[in-house]
Formats: sequence, C-alpha cells, structure tokens
Amino acid sequence: MKTHACLSLALCVLISPYCFASDGAKTEVTLNRMTETEFELVFSSNEITDVALAQRALQASAAEACGAKPAQFGHFKFETNEPLKNTGTAATLRLTQQIRCGNAEPDISPADAAFDAGWEPSEFDQIQAKLQFVDFFDALLQGEYKVAYSRFSEQTASAMDFDRWRNSRQTLNAQIGKDWRVNISRMTWYNNPPGSPSPGIFVAMDFTGTAQKLAVHCGYLVWQRHEATRYTLVRMEENTLDSATAASLDVDGITKARSTFGCIGP
Repeated sequence: MKTHACLSLALCVLISPYCFASDGAKTEVTLNRMTETEFELVFSSNEITDVALAQRALQASAAEACGAKPAQFGHFKFETNEPLKNTGTAATLRLTQQIRCGNAEPDISPADAAFDAGWEPSEFDQIQAKLQFVDFFDALLQGEYKVAYSRFSEQTASAMDFDRWRNSRQTLNAQIGKDWRVNISRMTWYNNPPGSPSPGIFVAMDFTGTAQKLAVHCGYLVWQRHEATRYTLVRMEENTLDSATAASLDVDGITKARSTFGCIGP
C-alpha cells in the first residue's frame, strides 16, 4: 500500500513549520506500508536538504500513520545532490526513513550482550574484506545487478527498490564506459561502533575510481562481518563528476567538488 503527499495545504500541515511555497520549490512525502506496524516514509525535497530537519519534518506524518501507538524511527538511507556553482539547479534530498509503530525495543538483545569487545582483525580478515569489495564491484562492472544487490544486508535492501537501484546502476555504467577501475583508498575496522545497526564488527572501505569519462569518482562501502567469510553490505555512498562538467570548472572548482564528496586518496 502506498500513499502519496505532494506540496499542498495537507502536506504543509504534516511537515510544518518546514513547508514553503516559493517558486520552483517542491517537497513530496510517500508512505510505503510493509505491515500493520511497519512502513517507510520517503521524503524528497529541494527545500529541506538537511537530513536532521527532514526527519523532524516527518515526525507528524509518522505519528499520524501510527495512530495511538508511538512512532519509532529506525534505519534510514539518504541521497543528496549538491550542484556545483553556476549550474542554476537546486540542491535536493531523498530520505528513506523506516518507521515502526509500538514501544521502543531494547537496543541490545541478551544474545548480543556477550559480544566480544576485544576482537581485532587478523590478516585473514583483511584479505576477506578486500575480497568482498572485489566481488561486489566486479558484479557491478559485469552488469550482474542481482548478484551485487544480494550483497546488501536484509535491512538495507528492504529500504531500497531493486528496479530503481538497478536502473540507476545501468545508467551510471553507461555513462562511465568500459574502462572503469575502482581501488580501495582506505580501510577502517570498527568494533561495535555507536549507532551501528546491531552490535558487531564493521569495516568501512573508502574507494576511488578512474575512467576516461569521469574526472572524480569516490565513495565508501560499510560491511558487517558475521562470520570469518560472510559479510553483508550495510551502506554504500558514491559520488561522481563527469569529465564534460569538469571541463567547465577551474582547478579550485574540482578541488571543491572532491572536498564536498569527501574523497579519500588520489
């Protein structure tokens, strides 16, 4: 079940006081119902581009959907588009927020309480993590989108639409060309970090990419280690600047783009 709300008086009431009526401004909220007590809100806007403000704006919508039960905000995913200077386009935000109706659950289950806080990655773990990276990007390069998508964790995949994700990847692959190469620029391990989806071991892998049609390509993957050879992808961020657009920028403009993207490495 999906309900859709566009920028209107009704939406202004839902997300007040963050509802504006300036020319060209647009905000949309879509509710996707999964179960009687679980749903997601998709917030798309060129007015509110701060994630924290967008989540605050969704509180009234979540409360209305949950009725008498308290609304619990769960995992979320967001995509932002920060246009470079002199392009004349507005910044945009797309936030997908999971909501559960009911009382809050304990952060850590009894089974998780025994988590090994002293764990450190071995050389074998370092190699296995790199293999996850290679296998995932190899699937993307080969156009094996179902294989790549299957690497996402169940929670992360549930907040994504496969067809939309696949179409986005196909478009990006076509834009990049066949000479695309991706390399790990930094790998950082985290032992039960604050704000993680669940207690456990995570590894963040910053990467940079090269291709004739790209001036800048970078991002990062975050994997959760479940067993010695089993990892799931819990987050992916990726940014690109095509060579044609970069040709209209000076060196400072490209440097600013890399800084905005948070690129690590050359």
